[in-house]
Amino acid sequence: MPSYQNEISFQQSLIPIYVTGNVISENYSLKLVLKDMDGISVSKLDTTFTNIDNYFTHQLNMPVAEVGGLRVELFVALEQGENFDEKVIELKIKRPGISSYIRDIDEAIDQMRYILNNDERSKLSKAKKKDKEELFYTYWKNRDPTPETSNNELMDQYYSRVRYSNDHFTSFTPGWRTDMGMIYILFGPPDDIERQYMNSNRNAQQNWYYYRINRSFTFFDENGFGDYRLTTPYIYGRTW
Repeated sequence: MPSYQNEISFQQSLIPIYVTGNVISENYSLKLVLKDMDGISVSKLDTTFTNIDNYFTHQLNMPVAEVGGLRVELFVALEQGENFDEKVIELKIKRPGISSYIRDIDEAIDQMRYILNNDERSKLSKAKKKDKEELFYTYWKNRDPTPETSNNELMDQYYSRVRYSNDHFTSFTPGWRTDMGMIYILFGPPDDIERQYMNSNRNAQQNWYYYRINRSFTFFDENGFGDYRLTTPYIYGRTW
């Protein structure tokens, strides 16, 4: 079956995708279809080739202007005689100015709920799909501490915290949606953590201390399954 790379970087109007593989020295049929995440075909190749080298390389061009979002799917079907194989490969698109931690713009916008005001949230959520990425990019570009570079360190920091929260705080809900995830995303790792473990008289509890901002947060494991909740609700607002 063909080999491939799973990350594409946008630097030009057409992005070549190379598919390679091994076959016997006979005619073979190859079908390549590139689709965006809405299932719309943006490029395809479907034809029969003659092979004498037991090896092939084919190029499929991806038109940048026709691709929205941060992922595309490549459908590959190879047929030769009675042999047939197919795969669906997800390719991640690396766009300049967008953090590599982000896989989906709609999801990334949802994960901004802790730092958006009502007007910003409404504008982003109601925007047409093709406009969301530009609005998202503009929001973070306006807060880029080093706008002269291609990396946005603040965006990277925010979404690295989202990633950490998903990896460490996921229980019945994704980690970034939990109380611990919210506090971690907004304030980063605590300076100190005090843990009180469950016993016959009480459930587990964690106290997070942020000495640099003179704040502390207490989380209580209500059901004994690691679903920690803030003992005092935190009304989040602009902290970034």
